[in-house]
Amino acid sequence: APLSLPAELRRRLDCRLLPLLSGGYLMSVIDRSNLAYAELQMRDDLSLSQSSFGLAAGVFFLSYCAAQVPTCALVSKLGARRVLAATMLAWGLCSAATALVRTRGQLLLLRFLLGFPEAGFYPAAILTLSLWYPDTSRSRASTLFTLCATRGP
Repeated sequence: APLSLPAELRRRLDCRLLPLLSGGYLMSVIDRSNLAYAELQMRDDLSLSQSSFGLAAGVFFLSYCAAQVPTCALVSKLGARRVLAATMLAWGLCSAATALVRTRGQLLLLRFLLGFPEAGFYPAAILTLSLWYPDTSRSRASTLFTLCATRGP
């Protein structure tokens, strides 16, 4: 017989784990698109051409894609909890450092560096869900987690 969670335990997981992971996922979606909102002011402040700004927006995805497989291996080796903690810390530091950018090169570097920690969030979150929720509840939890992305910009 398939394993199912007692109602009280599922409610506690839904109230404690899902909001934390979903909030992180929402921040991830916002963080990927926030550069577009800053474009007009930032292009003037940093004297960026449209192509330079496009490069800054796109360089993020180079590191994000390059880090996907190594990050998944890291998650399986170190565990989701450690990778989530390290990811969130590095991600926050990179995002905060973006406020200090004064040159095109600094913006390119920070956007490139930001892709690495963001690449680790989703695999670690999915692994966390798969460890805490049995098969019978996992699809519901994964759906609630993923639906959070629709609340982003």
